[in-house]
Amino acid sequence: MTTSPADPSERAAGRAPRRALVAGSVGNFIEWYEFGVYGFFATIIAANFFTPDGGNELEGLVKTYASFGIAFFFRPIGAAVFGRIGDRIGRRPTLILVLLLMTGATTLIGALPT
Repeated sequence: MTTSPADPSERAAGRAPRRALVAGSVGNFIEWYEFGVYGFFATIIAANFFTPDGGNELEGLVKTYASFGIAFFFRPIGAAVFGRIGDRIGRRPTLILVLLLMTGATTLIGALPT
Protein backbone atom coordinates (compact mmCIF):
# COMPACT_ATOMS: atom_id res chain seq x y z
CA MET A 1 0.00 0.00 0.00
CA THR A 2 1.37 3.40 -0.92
CA THR A 3 1.05 6.38 1.30
CA SER A 4 0.27 9.82 0.00
CA PRO A 5 2.53 12.68 1.02
CA ALA A 6 1.28 14.54 4.06
CA ASP A 7 2.79 17.83 2.92
CA PRO A 8 0.67 19.55 0.22
CA SER A 9 3.80 20.99 -1.39
CA GLU A 10 5.05 17.44 -2.01
CA ARG A 11 1.79 16.60 -3.78
CA ALA A 12 2.03 19.77 -5.88
CA ALA A 13 5.64 18.98 -6.77
CA GLY A 14 4.53 15.58 -8.05
CA ARG A 15 2.03 17.22 -10.41
CA ALA A 16 4.46 19.79 -11.81
CA PRO A 17 6.12 17.49 -14.38
CA ARG A 18 2.72 16.29 -15.57
CA ARG A 19 1.43 19.84 -15.97
CA ALA A 20 4.55 20.81 -17.89
CA LEU A 21 4.09 17.80 -20.17
CA VAL A 22 0.44 18.66 -20.80
CA ALA A 23 1.22 22.35 -21.45
CA GLY A 24 4.03 21.47 -23.85
CA SER A 25 1.86 18.92 -25.62
CA VAL A 26 -0.97 21.43 -26.09
CA GLY A 27 1.45 23.99 -27.55
CA ASN A 28 2.99 21.40 -29.84
CA PHE A 29 -0.45 20.21 -30.98
CA ILE A 30 -1.56 23.76 -31.81
CA GLU A 31 1.64 24.42 -33.75
CA TRP A 32 1.38 21.22 -35.81
CA TYR A 33 -2.35 21.80 -36.32
CA GLU A 34 -1.61 25.17 -37.90
CA PHE A 35 1.11 23.65 -40.09
CA GLY A 36 -1.32 20.90 -41.10
CA VAL A 37 -4.08 23.33 -42.02
CA TYR A 38 -1.64 25.38 -44.08
CA GLY A 39 -0.41 22.27 -45.91
CA PHE A 40 -3.95 21.02 -46.49
CA PHE A 41 -5.05 24.31 -48.00
CA ALA A 42 -1.82 24.87 -49.97
CA THR A 43 -3.52 24.79 -53.36
CA ILE A 44 -6.16 27.29 -52.27
CA ILE A 45 -3.55 29.54 -50.69
CA ALA A 46 -1.42 29.33 -53.84
CA ALA A 47 -4.33 30.32 -56.06
CA ASN A 48 -5.38 33.26 -53.89
CA PHE A 49 -2.10 34.67 -52.60
CA PHE A 50 0.89 33.50 -54.63
CA THR A 51 -0.36 33.33 -58.21
CA PRO A 52 -0.23 36.73 -59.90
CA ASP A 53 -2.91 37.57 -62.42
CA GLY A 54 -2.31 35.30 -65.37
CA GLY A 55 0.58 33.59 -63.57
CA ASN A 56 1.48 29.95 -63.54
CA GLU A 57 -0.35 27.82 -60.94
CA LEU A 58 2.72 25.64 -60.39
CA GLU A 59 4.80 28.72 -59.61
CA GLY A 60 2.22 29.76 -57.01
CA LEU A 61 2.28 26.30 -55.43
CA VAL A 62 6.08 26.33 -55.25
CA LYS A 63 5.97 29.75 -53.55
CA THR A 64 3.36 28.45 -51.12
CA TYR A 65 5.51 25.48 -50.12
CA ALA A 66 8.60 27.71 -49.98
CA SER A 67 6.91 29.89 -47.38
CA PHE A 68 5.93 26.69 -45.56
CA GLY A 69 9.60 25.62 -45.61
CA ILE A 70 10.79 29.00 -44.34
CA ALA A 71 8.72 28.44 -41.22
CA PHE A 72 10.75 25.30 -40.49
CA PHE A 73 13.97 27.23 -41.08
CA PHE A 74 13.01 29.81 -38.45
CA ARG A 75 12.00 27.25 -35.80
CA PRO A 76 15.51 26.99 -34.26
CA ILE A 77 15.83 30.78 -34.28
CA GLY A 78 12.50 31.08 -32.47
CA ALA A 79 13.62 28.42 -30.00
CA ALA A 80 16.75 30.40 -29.20
CA VAL A 81 14.90 33.70 -28.82
CA PHE A 82 11.93 32.41 -26.87
CA GLY A 83 14.09 30.01 -24.86
CA ARG A 84 16.02 33.00 -23.56
CA ILE A 85 12.80 34.86 -22.84
CA GLY A 86 11.50 31.77 -21.05
CA ASP A 87 14.59 31.70 -18.87
CA ARG A 88 14.11 35.36 -17.94
CA ILE A 89 10.36 35.74 -17.38
CA GLY A 90 9.30 32.11 -16.95
CA ARG A 91 8.27 29.32 -19.22
CA ARG A 92 4.53 29.59 -18.71
CA PRO A 93 4.22 33.28 -19.68
CA THR A 94 6.50 32.62 -22.66
CA LEU A 95 4.37 29.66 -23.79
CA ILE A 96 1.26 31.82 -23.54
CA LEU A 97 2.99 34.60 -25.50
CA VAL A 98 4.08 32.21 -28.27
CA LEU A 99 0.63 30.65 -28.54
CA LEU A 100 -0.99 34.09 -28.73
CA LEU A 101 1.48 35.19 -31.43
CA MET A 102 0.85 32.06 -33.52
CA THR A 103 -2.91 32.30 -33.14
CA GLY A 104 -2.88 36.02 -33.89
CA ALA A 105 -0.84 35.52 -37.05
CA THR A 106 -3.19 32.78 -38.24
CA THR A 107 -6.20 34.98 -37.52
CA LEU A 108 -4.68 37.87 -39.47
CA ILE A 109 -4.07 35.56 -42.43
CA GLY A 110 -7.75 34.64 -42.29
CA ALA A 111 -8.70 38.33 -42.29
CA LEU A 112 -6.87 39.12 -45.53
CA PRO A 113 -9.20 40.47 -48.20
CA THR A 114 -8.71 37.66 -50.69
